[in-house]
Amino acid sequence: YRESRRFAMAIDPRIKTVCAYGGAPIAEQIADLKRGVDVVVCTPGRLIDLLLANAGKVTDLGRVSFVVLDEADRMFDMGFGPQVLQIVNNIRPDRLAVLFSATFPKQMEALAERVLNRPLEITVGAHSTVCDDIDQQVRVVEEEGKFLRLLRVLGEWYQTKTDCILIFVDRQDAADNLMRDLLRRGYPCISLHGGKDQAEREQATADF
Repeated sequence: YRESRRFAMAIDPRIKTVCAYGGAPIAEQIADLKRGVDVVVCTPGRLIDLLLANAGKVTDLGRVSFVVLDEADRMFDMGFGPQVLQIVNNIRPDRLAVLFSATFPKQMEALAERVLNRPLEITVGAHSTVCDDIDQQVRVVEEEGKFLRLLRVLGEWYQTKTDCILIFVDRQDAADNLMRDLLRRGYPCISLHGGKDQAEREQATADF
């Protein structure tokens, strides 16, 4: 939303942009839409909520002519496929639709054929290649040795502190537990996951 506002202001300050997502008060978003907008940046679930609000009197998709699905494969992997298709199927058929994704597996090709007319694939760079300035190292560690291995890596990092570190785990509770364990050992850190409300996620990102 913030990036779209920058472009909109440069093109025409009269272009109105609204951000709509779950976790924020829906009443404010309804008021923004009722005032009239040109661009809506949203999550699928909240857009459906807005389309159904007040018996469908808040907004509709009749004037939508350009649709962007960012991280389309992730939305489908996370179970948002039916919501996305429900939205797309209610947008005018002469729309221009664009799907953005860092990966494009076979199931995404099938989705593209359902959502797009005469789809055109644009690939940046070569398939299945790694960026030249990324150094990838793999260490296979037994489950009980993972935390000690992490502490060793952090100890080496602590000598310079030249960069920030992202640690990925498999569950929300694992993120919170790991954060507490690292804080006890003096490492300033914060957890970030979908179980936190929007304000907490924004604060965690800002702290990082």
